[in-house]
Amino acid sequence: MQATSPGARTHYLSVDPERLDKLRDAHGIPTDAEFARLIGVDDSTLRRVRKGETVASNEFLAKLAAAFPHASFDSLFVLRSSDEARAAEAGK
Repeated sequence: MQATSPGARTHYLSVDPERLDKLRDAHGIPTDAEFARLIGVDDSTLRRVRKGETVASNEFLAKLAAAFPHASFDSLFVLRSSDEARAAEAGK
């Protein structure tokens, strides 16, 4: 594996809040707090991931995928770049 240079573009998986809401609603899960409880994460963690304030851990992503085993990868996750995260942070 190659090391990345400072400022290099990196990629990470993100959760699209609108897609997550559709999946949650389709499975009869009424609130984010209830969903967080079902997948075993703190509701503040789910909130920060949804808002893009933190990058989801591999464990979080695995729990999300396990909660919706029949959902496609594309319906659960969005591939984002560090450039997008910097641009969103600058726009706040």
